[in-house]
Amino acid sequence: DKSPNKFNGQFVGSPKRVFSGAPIGDESVYLYPSSWSSNSLVLQEGDDKVTISNLRGSPEGAHIYVVRNTPSQTSGLDLTKIAKPYFGVFIASLDYDNLFDVSYSYQGADPCQLSERKDNSILTWTKSILPTKDKLQNIELIKGTGNKISLELGPDKTLCDQTNFTITTGINDATISFVWSTGQTSSSINVNKTGKYWVKASNSCNVVSDTLIVQLLKTPIPFSLGDDVQMCNIQPITLQPNMDAFGIEYTWQDGSKSSTFEVKNFGKYWVSVKNACGISSDTIYFSKVVVNSTFIPNVITPNGDPYNQYFQLDDKLSGLVSLMVINRWGQEVYYSKSYKNDWDGGDLSSGIYFALLTGECIAETKTPVSIIR
Repeated sequence: DKSPNKFNGQFVGSPKRVFSGAPIGDESVYLYPSSWSSNSLVLQEGDDKVTISNLRGSPEGAHIYVVRNTPSQTSGLDLTKIAKPYFGVFIASLDYDNLFDVSYSYQGADPCQLSERKDNSILTWTKSILPTKDKLQNIELIKGTGNKISLELGPDKTLCDQTNFTITTGINDATISFVWSTGQTSSSINVNKTGKYWVKASNSCNVVSDTLIVQLLKTPIPFSLGDDVQMCNIQPITLQPNMDAFGIEYTWQDGSKSSTFEVKNFGKYWVSVKNACGISSDTIYFSKVVVNSTFIPNVITPNGDPYNQYFQLDDKLSGLVSLMVINRWGQEVYYSKSYKNDWDGGDLSSGIYFALLTGECIAETKTPVSIIR
């Protein structure tokens, strides 16, 4: 007796110890309304929320209580797969035929497993069937956690000169199902493209996910920006290495990082192409044609010997000027839009003709030229 009277006593006759079904918890809420129409009662403990509604009969009041310890009677429960706390509902009434509906939510959703019993006097817990409706007078509920899924795809992968890669969850459990970003449902997949891949693994209690970025890169191969170019006047030209763009970093001679470069001036241009697997580079020159326009032949001797066989201009003009040849009567006898030092007079007879040279590299020039056979 803990009272001041200290009327201590002793049980005799070998009484049997029983578990109490009293609705006692660490905390409780209650409601004693004048009418139960549209009334409900809620108790929330952390992420757990229990609600009773749709009370029928003639109850005076209703209580919801929470017990933050493990139940003293746990038959029917797997203690490794339950989570504290547990909750109880008690209907205060002189009658014992009152019905109610009860809902249990965890983090805003139904728990994956829910077990129930009438009260703590009951030895064995049984599995609840959701939704929990038409319960009589009182009930206790505890949620299950299920098997925890451990999912780790590992660090992102950068692979050089490899055509495919297998992503695996490392899970071999028939109770776990998988859904990949590719739509596949196996525990591992084989991919042959660079990309971001994710997988969701789920069982009756858990849904977890993970993401992996796979880069299947090729080592940059030697490439060419083209042959060096000589021009009379610069024309805008776009340089573009022919490379797989994914994972590639470009660095041009001016420090720019675009995949292309527009040439607007004469000079030296280069680019390095780099990714995680290697680097390659090339250089190209654009130079202005410098022409000795003071030497233009005035005679050719197409007689088969090595000398003066052709109307030969400075080699730097080859293909860059047009040549028109007219006779003394003003008739055109030869024309080349892009002259390449290959006119030997054709079948023209010996005599004096006139050559007209035009092009961006030289001023328009007219000069007599003699054919001597």
